[in-house]
Amino acid sequence: MLKELLDSIVQRAVEGMTATKLAIKDARKSHYLLGKEHFTVDEPVNPRAHTVETLPDFFAAVTKYGDKGTIWHNTQQVILVIDDDDRRETVRMPLVLGEHWKTIQSLGSPLSQADFIKLLRFTLEGVVPPTLRAAISKIEFATTAGQRNEINPGRERGSREFAVDLANSGEIPETYFATLTVFANAGLRTNRNVKMSLDYTMPPAPVCFVTKALPDELLVAMQTAQAELQTLLEGNVEIPVFCGTP
Repeated sequence: MLKELLDSIVQRAVEGMTATKLAIKDARKSHYLLGKEHFTVDEPVNPRAHTVETLPDFFAAVTKYGDKGTIWHNTQQVILVIDDDDRRETVRMPLVLGEHWKTIQSLGSPLSQADFIKLLRFTLEGVVPPTLRAAISKIEFATTAGQRNEINPGRERGSREFAVDLANSGEIPETYFATLTVFANAGLRTNRNVKMSLDYTMPPAPVCFVTKALPDELLVAMQTAQAELQTLLEGNVEIPVFCGTP
């Protein structure tokens, strides 16, 4: 149709005629008048690129659009490719990392006793064993004058006897488990245990604590979350599901 219109326009131009675009509301076609002839030209339609926020909405989109499509998922998003023969059109659901997960990812720098207690009391409340904060809070140390005190946020600490007190307390673990979710999206908030290490420096260096996930713990937790997401998707759709990027 477009070739016919162009050929006709060229012919009319030769004859001294011009095509006039008509003001007709039509999202899919443009309308022209050439002499007394009415022509239409198909307009390209913008590809669908929908975004949904929840799993129920994603499954609803699959029901409406996805009978010929495929689903892909990775650590950032779940993607429905609406028509596998035309990969431009999609429905996406962003995967939102949990705040506790992002905090655990960022750990590894030395923390003062006060900052470590704040981390356990507020940022990671409900994620780490409650006995851990209690143990850190009540570690005793000796001042240079020989007076024994309980460590509290804001108080100076550090002595040669600190290490003895810490070792004898029997309450400071070398490892512990943080229980948290990888994704914050509703329907994907499955708790996972991430094994954490806990180390500390002793006087005469400044007393501080270092905690972080053990090697591969975060990687394995993410892989497990992705595997469970794959199973969840496959159990709710009838089209192929792949882990990766389309």
